[in-house]
Amino acid sequence: MTIKWTPELENSIVERMLTRSLRKICEQDNDVPDRITIQRHITQSEEFATKCARARQQHALHRLEEIEDDLDSITPENAKAVQVKVGFAQWLAERLLSKDYGNKMDHTMELSIKTVLVAAPAKTLALRPASQPVFEDDEPHI
Repeated sequence: MTIKWTPELENSIVERMLTRSLRKICEQDNDVPDRITIQRHITQSEEFATKCARARQQHALHRLEEIEDDLDSITPENAKAVQVKVGFAQWLAERLLSKDYGNKMDHTMELSIKTVLVAAPAKTLALRPASQPVFEDDEPHI
């Protein structure tokens, strides 16, 4: 199937890139060219490349907002998964947003997750049995 390259197609691709990766767009949507064709067009059209770069930045911000929502609902059960998402968010922000936002974002996200992980709910702490570390010589260490 041949898809005609038009300004409308470009705008459609850019709009989709605001909330999804180019990889997912090409996998899920049948009305766009394959990924290699789109990437080739990015290298050939400076205007389209600029639009795509801006869309990727907005997508990164969109992903950061989603992760921020995850932080609002963190529990001991999902803390590790949220921590992995935050790590990805930091990586994404460094690659796509550092020019506009610098490292400020890294520190904010890092502090948020550390604060949440350190402050376990009192209910969880009450249910957790007290335990002492076991050492090879079985002598208590303080």
